[in-house]
Amino acid sequence: MLKKAGYVQTRRRMIRDCDNQENNIIEVIIHGTKFGIRLSELYQAMSGIRSGRIEPIRNNAECRLCGTAGKVFASSSGKAVNITLNNGDRFTVSQRSLRHVLAQCGRYAPLYSVPRTVPVDMQTVFSGDTDYGNVSVIC
Repeated sequence: MLKKAGYVQTRRRMIRDCDNQENNIIEVIIHGTKFGIRLSELYQAMSGIRSGRIEPIRNNAECRLCGTAGKVFASSSGKAVNITLNNGDRFTVSQRSLRHVLAQCGRYAPLYSVPRTVPVDMQTVFSGDTDYGNVSVIC
């Protein structure tokens, strides 16, 4: 089951990256942490051309994009945009609601977390024990 983890908001603005170049972004708030996606990369990801980057927004003296926190790409059905962070967390937002935000018809689009798949212990698979209730995984 998907749980709401944040939102994508219309607050488009110019923001500088680490190379001091200005970029037009859309903000993504995940569990209270601000990220930015460059609009050119988001449009390419939505159309399935290539994946884009999601970058953390650092707020020292001024807001800046620095580093890459993960990637943004279209789902295989083309009905959603998926975000995968470097730590393994995955999120999704519907393309329909995202297009409303980009067209400024809506203020924000809800972002949902995709549950992690629990890796099965290989020893359990080879031994034939199918009781997965006692399998513990450290993430």
